[in-house]
Amino acid sequence: MPNYLIAPTAKRDIATILAWTQQEFGADVRVRYEALLIQAVRDVAATPDLPGSQGRSELVETARTYHLT
Repeated sequence: MPNYLIAPTAKRDIATILAWTQQEFGADVRVRYEALLIQAVRDVAATPDLPGSQGRSELVETARTYHLT
């Protein structure tokens, strides 16, 4: 599996988003959303130029963002 690192601030953001998702939509939706996020990170790690993924060298040279639709 490719190596990747999630920034500490991103980890906090994800935790906040997942907590809000559970509060608003329930545990089942949070679990599904968490699985989607995990798979998205793995997909971008495996294929950095995945459609929807963008390089963010202004953050860190190898940083990427990926818009989930």
